[in-house]
Amino acid sequence: MQAEIYALQVKVDALESDGLQECDAQDAAREANAKKKTKVAAQKVSKKANSITWRAVQGSDVHFSGVLSTKSKEDLIDIANQLKIETVGTKLELLKAIRAYFNAHTELKCNM
Repeated sequence: MQAEIYALQVKVDALESDGLQECDAQDAAREANAKKKTKVAAQKVSKKANSITWRAVQGSDVHFSGVLSTKSKEDLIDIANQLKIETVGTKLELLKAIRAYFNAHTELKCNM
């Protein structure tokens, strides 16, 4: 009977050890995932800071061309800033506001 109990205890210890190793692997995976998310967030902040710096350097001499509907939301915000109109909202709302501004100020439109 003692030998049976000992054998069962060895099996339980082995299972617990395996379970701990599995938990360690899961913890390591979670930590790696968290680091990856932090890195992506830092890159996003850096990109945004670079964009703000670029816009500040360009000043009011920036000229935009092309079809408005193909512009990214970031470009539409830049255009709205240059026109001194509201820069919040969806891409569609920005497009409507910019088009309305150009319709009211036709002298700013230029077909090249």
